Amino acid sequence: MNNSAKLECLMQNREQLDSYKSPMRYQLDLLFDEGSFVELGGFFNEQRQEYSMSVVAGYGSINQRLVYAYAQDLCIMGGTLNRLQCEKICRLYDAALSTGAPMISIINSGGACADEGVATLVSFGKILNKMTEAHDIIPQITVITGDCTDCQAVLAASGDFTFMLDDTSTLSLNTPRFIQLSNGGILDTSAYSNACKSGQTDFICANFTDCAENVRKVLNFLPMNYLDRPLISENDDDFNRLSDELNSIIPDDDFENIDIMSIIKIIADNGNVFQVSSNFATNIVTCFAHLGGHSVGIVANNGELDIDACIKTTRFIKLCDKFHIPIITLVDIMSFVPNVKEEYSGIVRISAILANAYNRASVPKISVVLRKAYGSAYLVMGGKFSGADLVFAWPTAEFAMIHPHDAVMKLYANVINAAVNPEDAFRRMDTEYRESFCSPYIGAENGQVDDIIIPSTTRPRLVSALEMLTTKQKKRKDEGKYV
Repeated sequence: MNNSAKLECLMQNREQLDSYKSPMRYQLDLLFDEGSFVELGGFFNEQRQEYSMSVVAGYGSINQRLVYAYAQDLCIMGGTLNRLQCEKICRLYDAALSTGAPMISIINSGGACADEGVATLVSFGKILNKMTEAHDIIPQITVITGDCTDCQAVLAASGDFTFMLDDTSTLSLNTPRFIQLSNGGILDTSAYSNACKSGQTDFICANFTDCAENVRKVLNFLPMNYLDRPLISENDDDFNRLSDELNSIIPDDDFENIDIMSIIKIIADNGNVFQVSSNFATNIVTCFAHLGGHSVGIVANNGELDIDACIKTTRFIKLCDKFHIPIITLVDIMSFVPNVKEEYSGIVRISAILANAYNRASVPKISVVLRKAYGSAYLVMGGKFSGADLVFAWPTAEFAMIHPHDAVMKLYANVINAAVNPEDAFRRMDTEYRESFCSPYIGAENGQVDDIIIPSTTRPRLVSALEMLTTKQKKRKDEGKYV
């Protein structure tokens, strides 16, 4: 074949490849900046073209920054992976690691090719090794648009964030049919019931257009890699903006919940907040926001702590720490959930893991105590003893080992019961106890509070603190080196 014939053959093959527009290719075009996606490996394994095209891989830009991605094409061989397609994915990971760019995996597959046996299992293991290698280096995002079971479910859960579509995505290690045949019950495969409520996915989206928009939002908070820093977001929100509504947002009733999301939105730049795992462990809020243009991860109490809340918070703190995102904790915590199930399920061990995550995090850590900060629950929620760089307290803050009501009843039960009016006696002693032992000024005297602030000044104080901590060096405790 002469050179002209070779060129003509290539042009025909190129035209055939470029003309094939599967749903996965449209999704990649939707995800990336317009016209930026470049496919790699289109002729990989040319002799078995149908296998070569069951995975679309390449790179492009999202928000004008380099990102790699691959997508499984359900229209070709059911999106199944064989040894060569796993090799294509591994090569893409090598490229992402060498350039320090995020990786996005779009999964919609019937699983592995059954005709290759253990060879495909070995190849899945190689992908898992690549994901493990990339774990502390680049952001990894998984988007599940269809079925995701068995080995692929393990891969999907190995990244930093998992997205699913409400009506079409499924995620499970075993198929519903196999579970039922094994007398394991009937599995509800809906994304919301199975994955969202159990914390196995971070985001549920109505459709892929919504999903692509949210993926772009997540990347906007993250750096390119662990050596990079998140971009400073430009916005027109005044750094020194005061929020007078915060001065009256704390309810008088100790047991009435605070509208924590309103507080976060008031503090954040332009009120923009991006929640993570919003339908899992709703008694704790984890979200991204910008403060004075800085990307921050916010953890906020929204009820008593339980095992799920500890797991959710631990994972979020570790993610923020590895990608240099400062952690802001809004504290209002009375106790752990007091029930037998939690104790038998290991809440002591799980809470200790949360405390360890806070202590090990080397990024800037700022805590604001809004109201309650009691006992062991506060011990694991980012106080000075957790290495917080700064702890602010509102005048409504209370620090105590146990709830003041319980402390008063333990200490003064005899006096209260002997009083002419026990209720009046209890209220008087409760007030005296709070002022003498629980005041934020007591916390300041003991070095646990850096400043007691007017609530309306919370935003400018946090922005100022973030600016001050910008040059804080992050020490990798496993290596003893600063990066």
